[in-house]
Amino acid sequence: MNDFSIKAIRHLESALKSQPDHLPSVVALCEVNFKQKNFSKVRSIIDSALQQFDANATLCFWDAKIKHSQGKSIEASIAIDQAIAIEC
Repeated sequence: MNDFSIKAIRHLESALKSQPDHLPSVVALCEVNFKQKNFSKVRSIIDSALQQFDANATLCFWDAKIKHSQGKSIEASIAIDQAIAIEC
């Protein structure tokens, strides 16, 4: 990861500290950390964000993606079903 990427991640993390309900920052941090296989960080980001949002399909999707990456297929399927229910 280059210096620019590191700075961008720090800015996103800072943005979330001051505005924890900023979904684009949540998603961007999830994407970066997932690509780096830092699943525990993604889990932490999702858990914090779920406290900020009542029902959010995007967060349910990320919850499912992490659960699937951990081999929790049934739990991942439930999270996807929740995301679909929110969107419908």
